[in-house]
Order: sequence, then C-alpha cells, then structure tokens
Amino acid sequence: MDSSNKNGTFSRIAQWTCLSIAILSSGGYAIYYKFRVVKKPGIYTSPQFRQFLLSHCSSLNKEYWPTAWCVGGRLQTIARVLFQSRPQQPYRVELVPTPDGGEFSLHWVDNEAHGNQYHKKARPTVIILPGLTGYSRCGYVLHMVDSVVKLGYRAVVFHNRGLGGAKLKTPYTFSAAYTEDFNIAVKRVKEHLPEAPLMAAGTSLGGMILFNYLAKHGEQTQLNAAFTVSTPWNVFESTKNIERPINRILLNSHLARNLRKGVKDHITMFEKHYDPEISLALKANTIREFDSKFTTKVFGYENVNQYYEDACLHNKVQDVKIPTVCLNAGDDPISPMHALPISATAQQDNVALVVTHYGGHLGFLNSFWPRGKTLWHTIFSEVVDAFFQRGIVEFRRNR
Repeated sequence: MDSSNKNGTFSRIAQWTCLSIAILSSGGYAIYYKFRVVKKPGIYTSPQFRQFLLSHCSSLNKEYWPTAWCVGGRLQTIARVLFQSRPQQPYRVELVPTPDGGEFSLHWVDNEAHGNQYHKKARPTVIILPGLTGYSRCGYVLHMVDSVVKLGYRAVVFHNRGLGGAKLKTPYTFSAAYTEDFNIAVKRVKEHLPEAPLMAAGTSLGGMILFNYLAKHGEQTQLNAAFTVSTPWNVFESTKNIERPINRILLNSHLARNLRKGVKDHITMFEKHYDPEISLALKANTIREFDSKFTTKVFGYENVNQYYEDACLHNKVQDVKIPTVCLNAGDDPISPMHALPISATAQQDNVALVVTHYGGHLGFLNSFWPRGKTLWHTIFSEVVDAFFQRGIVEFRRNR
C-alpha cells in the first residue's frame, strides 16, 4: 500500500470514527433525554384540587419535552429572552392616581373583537403582573395577553410606579412585599367591571407581589382565582442561589443593572430624598446589594434581612383563600427546588404547586426553535380557561 492510499484509508477511518462517535453520542443523549429529562409535572395540593386541574388542564397530564438543545435551567432562562417573539397588542393606557400623590399605569386589551360571546361588562378579566422591571411589551407578557385574548377574555397589565408610561411622582418604586398599589388596581378594575369574573397572574417578582397580596387580604380579596409562574418562595434561599458564581455572572449582574437603570432614569426624584445613600445604590452589582442600599431605604426597613423576611412566601401558603395555581421549574436558578413549599401546598385546598423537572426561570421552552408560546403559557391558558369556563363554583363544590 503506497503512502497516498494509506493516507486516504486513514482519512476515511478517521471520518467514520468521528461519525460513529457522533452517532453514539447523539444516541446516548437521546436515551438520556427520553428517560431522565422527559417527565410529567408534579402536582402538590389536595386530592380535590389535583383532580380539578387534571380534568381541565390537559398539559398537566402529559410529559414535558424541553427544548433538547437547551435543557438546563440557565440555558432555558437565557434562550427565552434571546429568541421569543413579540406578538403585537393594541393597549389602551390608563393612569391611576394613588393617595400619596403618585401614579401607576394599567394597559388594557378590552378584546371587543374576540370576546363577542360576552357582554362587555361581564367579560372575564385577567390582571397580569410582569416580573422585575417588566412591562406590557415584554415578549412573555405579550404572549400571556395573546393567550387571554384568544380565549375571548379581557387582559389588563399592571405596572409598578415609573413603568409603563407612568411618571414617577413620589420617591417610591416597588418591592416584593409592597402590595398597596396592586390592591388599588384590583379595586379600580372591579369598579369598572363589577359583573366580570376577575383573575390575576403574576410572573417572578410579579408573582411575589400577587401572592403577598393574596396572603394579606385572604377572603377579602375581590379576585376569584390566581396564577403565578417562576415565583421565588424563600427570598433568602433565592438570594444564595443567584449569588453563586455562574448565576451571578449570567443573571444577577444583569438584573442589578436593570434596577440601577430604573434609579438613574429618575435620579432627580431620588436625590431629593435619599442623597447620599442613592450613590451607593448606583454602585450595586447584585440584587441583594441594591436592596440593601435602596429598597430597604425606600420602604423603611431596618436592613435587608428584615425586608426579605417580609417578602418571603413559603410561610404564607395557608393564608391564601382563593384557588391559586403556582408553576415552578425544579432547575430554576432564581427559585431553587429545595426552597419550594411542597409539603405546605400538599396540605392546602386552595393552593396547587405544579413543578416541572426542567424549565429554568420563565423558560419552559418546548420546541426546537422556541419563538412562540412556551409550556408555561399553555398551562397558564388552560388554568385561566378552567376557572372561567368550568367555574369557581365547580371548584369550590368539589372541595
């Protein structure tokens, strides 16, 4: 065999070897993916509530197949931000004044075109609370609104002060434990629409505000049902997790930068009340540093630990008195699995905790090219329709 033939043979052997390794590797991953990654969600609540959800939410009966090329929690979290589309929505903006001279905004989609089967004043309505510094034009919020509209219902996006076109007229922004503005929003919507069934859905920080509101108001709330997704339950554990080196680089620093920007955008207002402390907040590199230098000052806490204790949800499950579905992923880098109140919700008639093994933070991607709605949007849509169509009465009758 001459040298040219030898080289050709070795080249072909090398090519086949690489191809074989690739096939074996992909086959091995496919086996791992099918038997270790693909699983049905866990549902932790009373038997009656569990049966209600399984009867009316088909996605909870199915295995979740995460996007195969980004299974991990961090990848899911980042990929959703990078790839998700933004369906257009024509919002009607309402500025709502607050008793202390401030204001916040509500963005309405009245849905006259898709919701003709309902009388205008009786059309079921969902109030949506975006996540940290989120607003009505974020991709995941637009897909929530799109889901609500296609079901024939009305959507209202609640914005914290200084967001969504509202001017910041007071030196107050928002916190996970501050629920007064949302309480005003609920009353405002109910005043406009006294006949409409009313539900709220909160994402991440918005879910914390919503859940704290539900725990505080108990049976006095004017909401009929609620939904949360990717909500941090134990703020101390969430803070520890997001301050781990990789999470700090990929997630924490980005979120802290968004918070600093919110202060910079209204620096004149804050300098009047908090200078020189405000300069320290502008140097914060993590959420905890920002909360320590800014949030605690704005809302009158002695220190950041006191604020986090007030914001925690895991010890308030028993205080929620309306049917509430909470969706979390076991690999969420911001709301870790070990901090989820599984044992607490398993004993509750009103609160159901749904946990997927994978999904990240507001990720739950489930297609090869995740541009549109994700699994959590599908579950959200099914839960909303279950409560509005099957009725809160049915849920309570079967408890």
